[in-house]
Amino acid sequence: MDALHFGSDEGLSKAIEVLGPEFADRLRRLVDDGCAVTLGIIQEIDDPDSDRLSLGVHLTRGALRWLAQAGADVDLDQYFG
Repeated sequence: MDALHFGSDEGLSKAIEVLGPEFADRLRRLVDDGCAVTLGIIQEIDDPDSDRLSLGVHLTRGALRWLAQAGADVDLDQYFG
């Protein structure tokens, strides 16, 4: 699947939720068969004046439910420019 680009925390949750419950169920079947499912998130922060200690990623309950339904792990990388 191609990478999705978004500009806000809400965008991330929406991008996850829009994948839909049917896709989550298909992924869960793969997990149940012994496969690993991982959602990779890369956050690039280009603002040199940003407070690096206060930046983070917010996921809504809906996005967390989708990840749990899919049995997915999350891999989060943050890069500061």
